[in-house]
Amino acid sequence: MSLHAPFTGVGLPEESDQQAIYQAIHHQLVASGRAVQACHEIVKDGKIGNMLLGALLYPLSCRPADVLETLQQNREWLFFGDVQVRGAYPAYMKRFFADRGITVSITDEDKRDLRNTVDYILQLLHDRLRHHQ
Repeated sequence: MSLHAPFTGVGLPEESDQQAIYQAIHHQLVASGRAVQACHEIVKDGKIGNMLLGALLYPLSCRPADVLETLQQNREWLFFGDVQVRGAYPAYMKRFFADRGITVSITDEDKRDLRNTVDYILQLLHDRLRHHQ
């Protein structure tokens, strides 16, 4: 899942609006939950994870406004893992959607599928740093 261009990372044209992008991301999160469930049914002791690939942003200064803005920008991509680990959308994303007039269509079946959470998160940056020590 990605918010990056070209296209949007979810297969939509770059000019797609946030409504379409976040709905497509929702479908990917549901598909992830279904894949986790299928893995656990097929491979009883199997483990499945996700990988978050992104670059953490850091504030320009220690001014509270800069720190808050950075937190909000990081959450825009870190939420993918939050949903995959928690099994539901976190409150901050519900607020993000409401503030921007985004209405993600989520069925009861989607909610059940999202509860099939990953077993671990691959920490790509951490692993790279550990190998260079």
